[in-house]
Amino acid sequence: MSILRVGQNIIIKPLIHAHTLVWLHGLGDSADGFLDLFQGFELLPNAKIVLLTAPVRPVTLNFGMQMTSWFDIVDISSRALNNEAIESAKLITSTIEEESKTCSSIILGGFSQGAAMSLYTGLVHYPGKIDAIIALSGYVFDFQVPENKKKVPIFMYHGKNDSMVSEEYAAQTAKKSLAGCNLTYTTEDYLTHGISDKELELAKSWLQNVLNKKLV
Repeated sequence: MSILRVGQNIIIKPLIHAHTLVWLHGLGDSADGFLDLFQGFELLPNAKIVLLTAPVRPVTLNFGMQMTSWFDIVDISSRALNNEAIESAKLITSTIEEESKTCSSIILGGFSQGAAMSLYTGLVHYPGKIDAIIALSGYVFDFQVPENKKKVPIFMYHGKNDSMVSEEYAAQTAKKSLAGCNLTYTTEDYLTHGISDKELELAKSWLQNVLNKKLV
């Protein structure tokens, strides 16, 4: 394993490259915020991990404070796509397209705001093949999933005690936008707005099962 920094982004390179996971952090975080996690926990063997960092922009919900954010948030309950989200999706798509040149197995994932972006980008904005999407402690924008993307395996996981993005809201948005999709939705009692060991193990098991089925 080796670590490569490209601007504000971080790439974790395995000895054998069989898969690529593009990962998106949450509001105010960065690629560095997930470096220790992916160095210490092998979510997927032989996977190149591309940790992207969002642009710095003013966030209305936080009184216009400048911070890393994939899109502006005016109201936490708004599911509407805005121009910033679409622009970020273009950046993420360019990364996926570049990674697809050297690897045919692409997984997209993220936490919180990054989870919302991974779902939108993988299911709607990016026209190519995505092998799986992992969305942790996030929600779903208001969009329609094209028929050719409804079979993409999706893993959503949420804590019952999440006070930042309520589990009820996450479930409601998933029901509205992901109806008919290949969705695995799991909750965890007492978990707040964070990632648990149980969550990681379940995500790992789910992802390995998904990829094993593609080999059959």
